[in-house]
This record gives sequence, structure tokens and C-alpha cells, in this order.
Amino acid sequence: MNLPKIKYRFLLILLILVSGIIWIPSPFSYLHYEYPTYFLYFLIVWSCAFIYIFPSKKFILVEKIIYTILISSIGLIIGTYATEALLKAIYGYDSNYDLLKSPTLVENITFYGFGYLISSGVFYFWQEKKSPVYR
Repeated sequence: MNLPKIKYRFLLILLILVSGIIWIPSPFSYLHYEYPTYFLYFLIVWSCAFIYIFPSKKFILVEKIIYTILISSIGLIIGTYATEALLKAIYGYDSNYDLLKSPTLVENITFYGFGYLISSGVFYFWQEKKSPVYR
């Protein structure tokens, strides 16, 4: 059974996500004069998705890198819209600056959570359908 490897892999993913939530604010918490760091958002979601898919024997290394880049990008785009829709429905917008009224921590958790869950969810269902490359 692969329980220790799986446990440490998910702990590393959790460590990356929590550090991103704490130190790198989501694009919703910036004011108009500050620019969001889109590359760092992508790097966090991509590294988590790559760590998730890396032990799989159903993809070769090049496929893992290319697919995680593509699916993480799509996951970030969908996650951004989903985060905005959810927080807009719960908290609403500020009338002065047209920003979300939600707390920064909630914005960060939902943004990184949606990005990771969408990208890893695609890989989870894809692995169920794909046969192993190496037998």
C-alpha cells in the first residue's frame, strides 16, 4: 500500500496552498493601483497539480508537465470566475471602489481552493479513464 507516499504528497500540497493563502493575496484583494501577481498564482496551482499527478504511471513526464500547465491555466480561469461569483453572491460589492466586501482570507482560500480543486479534479477523473503507459 502507498499510504506514506500519498500522505506526504498531500501534506506538501497543503503546505504549498497554505503558504500561498497566507503570503500571496488573491487578485480580488488588490486595490486599483496594485497589480496582481498572476505568475505566482499559476506557479502555486501548477506545482500542486504537478505534485498530485507526478506519481501516476498513466502519463509520461512530458505529458504530466504539458497537461498540468494547460489544466492549471484553465483551472485558474474558471476558479477566478467561480470565486468572484460565489463571493459576489455572499458578500456583494463595495459601492465606492467596486471591490468585493469579503475578507481577504476568505478570498484567498476560495481562490486557491477552486484553482486547485478544478485542476486536480480533472486529473482525478482523467486517471480513472486512462490506461497505464508502463505496465
